[in-house]
Formats: sequence, structure tokens, C-alpha cells
Amino acid sequence: MPGQTTTFTAQFRFQEEGPSYTPVPVGRWTTSADGITAARGGAGDYVVIRYNGGQVWAVLAPPATGASRSVDPVRRPNGSPRTNAAPTSSSTPAAAPYVDVTEPRVYAIASTGRGHVLRVSPDAPGVTLYEFAFVPR
Repeated sequence: MPGQTTTFTAQFRFQEEGPSYTPVPVGRWTTSADGITAARGGAGDYVVIRYNGGQVWAVLAPPATGASRSVDPVRRPNGSPRTNAAPTSSSTPAAAPYVDVTEPRVYAIASTGRGHVLRVSPDAPGVTLYEFAFVPR
């Protein structure tokens, strides 16, 4: 229901890693006609999407308060740990890639040579994800 916060669940990995280019929200999200907004932040709230390699871009907006929030784009190639960040993303001291969402715009999320599963997780409530864009290699 648009405008209503909903808890989305996935009990099994195959539910998250379904057909390519199909985003699957997990956790607490508020849906709208334009996108989905995180109702809370942290590793338990994310959007996962399988893609076949290349560049991944996302249209993101920070919370309405205008505060800058980071989004953790974790890529899992065939179930392995994190890989390197996209050219325009940064890394935390623990080498985890993140994107600092400071204004509503398109952000580079990932760049890979083969298929991956991407998990985008905001660190705070209010971050809105509008869409993904893919540029094949």
C-alpha cells in the first residue's frame, strides 16, 4: 500500500537472489509511486538485486532533513565476501564500500565484469531509492 510502512521478508537466499534485474526489498520500507524509503537504517534493511555485470547506478535521495547519509552497496559474486567499490564510491576504515548520499541524484554504485548480487543498505532512516540503472560491459 503506497505511503504505508511495511516489513518485507525473505526467509531464503533464493527469494532475495531471484530473477536478474528484479529488486527485492527486505526490512522496513515505506513505498510510494516514485520509490521506497527506508523506515530504519542498518544491515537488516536493504534492497537486493541480481545483475549480469557492468556498471550499476542508482537514483538516491537523503532523508528529508537534508542530512548526509551513507549507503552500503555490498556486492556478493556467487556468495563470496564484498568486492571493491565503484570508482565514485568511498571506503570505510574496514574497507567496506559506501556511497555518501548528500543530495537527490544518480550515484555510481558498482562496476563489475560478471554477474553479481548487489545489496544496498542505508545507514539511517529516510534514504529513498528511486531506481537502478545498468550499463552492460
